[in-house]
Amino acid sequence: MRISRVEIRNFRSIQRLDLDLTRSSVVCGPNSCGKSNVLRALKFAFLSAYSPEKTASNFCSAITGPNATITIRVFFDVPTQSLSQGLNLALNQKVTYQIKVKRNGKPTCHLNGQLLDESGRASFLDEIVIVHVPPIRDLTTGGLDPFRATLAATIRKARGAHSLVQLNQQVRAAVKRSGEQILSGAQAAARSLLEVEALSVDANSIDIDSLLPMAGITFRINDQESGLERLGTGHQSSVILSLYRQLGVATGKFVLYLFEEPDNHLHPTSLRAIADELKECVTDDSQAVITTHSPYFMNQFPVDDWFPLVADSQRSTTLRLRRLTKTDRELRVAFGKYGLRPPEALLSKRVVVVEGANDVTLLRELIEIQTDRSPDRQDLLIIPAGGKEVVSDLCLLLEELGASWLGVMDWDATEDTRQPMLKKSLPLASITATTNALDTIQLQLMQHGAKKSKAQKFIDSLRGELAQTTVPFNASFSESVLGRHLGKARVLNQTDMAKLVSDVARKRMRAVRESLTPAKLWVWSGIPESVLVNTVAAELIVDQKLQQHGVLSAPAQVANRKSTLINALHGLGHKPEVLQDVIRALHAAGELRNREWRELVTRAIS
Repeated sequence: MRISRVEIRNFRSIQRLDLDLTRSSVVCGPNSCGKSNVLRALKFAFLSAYSPEKTASNFCSAITGPNATITIRVFFDVPTQSLSQGLNLALNQKVTYQIKVKRNGKPTCHLNGQLLDESGRASFLDEIVIVHVPPIRDLTTGGLDPFRATLAATIRKARGAHSLVQLNQQVRAAVKRSGEQILSGAQAAARSLLEVEALSVDANSIDIDSLLPMAGITFRINDQESGLERLGTGHQSSVILSLYRQLGVATGKFVLYLFEEPDNHLHPTSLRAIADELKECVTDDSQAVITTHSPYFMNQFPVDDWFPLVADSQRSTTLRLRRLTKTDRELRVAFGKYGLRPPEALLSKRVVVVEGANDVTLLRELIEIQTDRSPDRQDLLIIPAGGKEVVSDLCLLLEELGASWLGVMDWDATEDTRQPMLKKSLPLASITATTNALDTIQLQLMQHGAKKSKAQKFIDSLRGELAQTTVPFNASFSESVLGRHLGKARVLNQTDMAKLVSDVARKRMRAVRESLTPAKLWVWSGIPESVLVNTVAAELIVDQKLQQHGVLSAPAQVANRKSTLINALHGLGHKPEVLQDVIRALHAAGELRNREWRELVTRAIS
């Protein structure tokens, strides 16, 4: 038996959320996206009673009215044998359990569309054990409390000779027998002085249930017994998770484990062991829903087990849309090419993909200048792809995974990549002279086996163009990096694409960026470094800083100073500290006046 699907309505931050759960469902996402509320909703669905106060506090703030309800539907694949027998369900019949609770705490319960009375619901709930484990912290600060509570609940549900009822009766009877022996000598005096028939011990108020939360756990090494709190946090967590698993198995019923951030306070090297313990909890009649914001922990589970959540603009919890076409291994290998793990993308508020390392430094500094907070503090992950084509590839991967992302490209991403290197309609004499020059260069090239060198490929390209010099070249947006990306993404319809092509041809930047918004892309009007030399005063500051850092040996010539400075800035990919110093100097002088970068920052953080 397992839960195949859960539908949650109007619970805390969740207005509407549908999850097709797996055996080990890992609910992930950035902080405050509603991960814990998924666990609370599942626990809420299987409560035996509802108080008006607690129910009202669990309502979604956007839902008002006295007749509003929290509604949770839970779909099971097949019932357990005991559940089938207790509620007259066929063993291969799917089970749908629905609970609706009003603000006044009044529940209405249905099983497979049939109304359940209190007795029927109690019978159903008796076959399901919910084990909710809050974050496991140090045992000295209450880390063992969830285990004690679960142990107590398990003992209370036990039946037979060792049930809590039987134990209570045995303790009361033993106390009464001992009391009667003590009082036997006083019976005669009581009858004569107090005029009563007999004295007896009242043991009815004795209840060992209150002692259950006092239970502890010890371990033994070399005949020395010590409390579990003497172990490290990682070992404590591993032991406690094993205990929860054994408690669940001991019930003999369907167990739903709700683990809240089991990776809390653990070193990455301990996470694999904890993940293995959690996987051991899952059997044919048990299931686990786990919340986390640790990429290391998520890596221990397949991508199909991940349920990435995000809070929308209204702070409502939603599930990120995924379009998985690759296997778990294929996705990990594909992301690995960019030095990125899939979980890192899903746990970020947004992944911003830029062309190169220089762009990362530039954007990080500009974001901090505009917001007074670093990108890291805003859960922004900025990735250098290593070229325009690679920006496109990585963005398509992020879309498939369901991550929130923004791709940033230079303006030349709009240009046809087939642009010729040679002029068209060259005279015969020029063609002959160029061919002879290529032949001369060809003789000077080193040979490195059968594989062609870059120089050889370049010469071959020029020879090919010489043979086509009389054929006119017609540039096409569809042959640009941006055009090919949009063709693969299929985000814009034919009308929108035609408008974009027209706006690109006229370089209407505002219109171009508006058209690219649905595609999650943003383009510079040129190259990013140009925003740093937007005025003559800015040029002088940049020139001075580059000389101070030894990037320029002398002041740039005035005639071509701007292009010289842009080229020098463009080459600072491996000197981020220099570019950072330049940007800060410009900011201090009030020379970062270009509105273009502010628009990009707004897009990146919104």
